[in-house]
Amino acid sequence: MKMRRWLCLALSILMALSLAACGNNRGVNDLLSNSETETTDDSGEEPAGSGKAEQPEEPEESEEPEEPEQPEEPEEPEQPEEPEQPEEPVSTVETGTVEMSDELSDFTFTLDGKVYQLPFAYADLVADGWTISSSGTYETDLVAGNSYQSSIRMSKSGNNIYVDVINMSGNAKELSTCKIGGISVELDDISSADFFTVAQGISPASSRDDVVAAFGSPNSTNEDDDYVLLKYEYDSYVDATFWIYSEASDMREYSEIELRNYVADESDATETVTDVPSYLSDYRVASELGNSFMTAMVEIEGDIYRMPCPVSAFTDNGWSITQKSNAVPSGGDDYITLSKDGNSMSVPIHNYAPYQTIPENCAVTQIYIDDYDEISCTLPGGLSIGDTREEVEEWVTSDFEFNDYDGYDFYSFHYYDDEYNDVLTVRVDVDDETGLVETIVVSSEYWDYE
Repeated sequence: MKMRRWLCLALSILMALSLAACGNNRGVNDLLSNSETETTDDSGEEPAGSGKAEQPEEPEESEEPEEPEQPEEPEEPEQPEEPEQPEEPVSTVETGTVEMSDELSDFTFTLDGKVYQLPFAYADLVADGWTISSSGTYETDLVAGNSYQSSIRMSKSGNNIYVDVINMSGNAKELSTCKIGGISVELDDISSADFFTVAQGISPASSRDDVVAAFGSPNSTNEDDDYVLLKYEYDSYVDATFWIYSEASDMREYSEIELRNYVADESDATETVTDVPSYLSDYRVASELGNSFMTAMVEIEGDIYRMPCPVSAFTDNGWSITQKSNAVPSGGDDYITLSKDGNSMSVPIHNYAPYQTIPENCAVTQIYIDDYDEISCTLPGGLSIGDTREEVEEWVTSDFEFNDYDGYDFYSFHYYDDEYNDVLTVRVDVDDETGLVETIVVSSEYWDYE
């Protein structure tokens, strides 16, 4: 009761002081004018309550009643001192915005004391001191849309890791702007086992029993005398693989962990550009077939094409696209179906443009015609579907390989560049039973019309 009485008295005094201050708005206005978000009136007029309106006369002061003496507040009892807390051990792992997970499927790992989660920006590794040490690989290399470059070695202070750079967008990107979608670390390539760890502290030095105890039985196992391979699979290109060499093996230091998480996120969403790529206008083809198969030319239904050729070269000659996808990523491949006069053929296409585009803006890279298609097809030198084996043997040169398999004779010529790109493939198949040409194939992915 006494405490309630004193509270009521204190409240009365505060109300009196507040009423006495109501006649002066200046302090409140000063606070508003000095605040970070200012409110202004464009009319220039003084707002109401600005303090410049006529003030009422102040009443005569009256003697204030004497305040009763306040009782002394009892002293607060001394609080017992809190016992000293033991110091927490200092972690050497820098978590940043990523937290280490105990679930292998979350694809978190520690590398040189920092936590990462696949996929993440390639630039993050560079910022942490890692540099490319693979010969012939550069940050300015273009990575095609919806593709990857695997096993790129990166080094730091004598430690080596191998990473997979992924581009899950539809446009070509420089390697430096892509993401890390996979990482592989061997025990022999790092300064200590705990330099690289995955969920539940598993490292390249962990045993088979350690891995199985942490993550359960793998989806697949491959055993040899010296090692065991354990693979945990979650999706296509989303997996974890452990190569574990036995303690008795002289290859123990090659024990390795590989993580892959090739997934896209919102940043990979890509707009499909319908503009016709300028490179297609470079396409040239001779008006006659000639005699050399090295030209990569072929005559179909009376019209001459050279591989690779724009899809528009076919549509300009009366073919229509009757089956296609909505878009092809930069550097990507797909198939379309071309139809004319009741006949159809499926052809592979490639997008050489640096951006994602529609199939109509791509190039046909291969012609594959057999006698079931009922489409006329002729090679340089006049060799056609339905010609005899004797005519084929007169047409081929010593550059062709011969193979006999499952009732067919295959005459094939392959020419690849130093990077094993298909510069030219020509193949003629002869049916052993009829002795006639059944299939003709002309293929080239080498766009060279400049």
